Amino acid sequence: MIRILAMTIAIFCTATLATLVGLVVWVATQGYVSKDDVAEIRAIVMNQPRPSLSKVEPEIEQPRIPGFEEITNNRVIKIMELESRQQEMESLKQNIELQLQGVIKKQTELQALRDTFRKDLNAASLKINNEAIDQARSIILKMNTEAAVEKIMG
Repeated sequence: MIRILAMTIAIFCTATLATLVGLVVWVATQGYVSKDDVAEIRAIVMNQPRPSLSKVEPEIEQPRIPGFEEITNNRVIKIMELESRQQEMESLKQNIELQLQGVIKKQTELQALRDTFRKDLNAASLKINNEAIDQARSIILKMNTEAAVEKIMG
């Protein structure tokens, strides 16, 4: 009984190993695995250190510390840039103030024009109303009394 169990386990292990080897060969021939990957698999199977771990990593470059002159030059450049920006801002401010004054002037002109238009409109409306009242009076005065009373009441 134990002999049959051991034989079955051995067959399954052999089949698994054969499948893995076949899979690795097929993947390598299809181009899914690079030469470096094959070298790592070979190292693992042979129980050797992996080639990717034994590679020497490049040294990290230390950041360069700027000198006193370079720092001074950078500060001077920044100050000059700030001064030019300040001049630009001042000229923009002056332009905006000029535009604001122009807008305020236009606004006052438009308000004066609106006020004169309203005065003219009120005068014309009052004139039209007075003419209508005068016409109505003259029509009513020309009528006889009974017709005038009926017209006014009705």
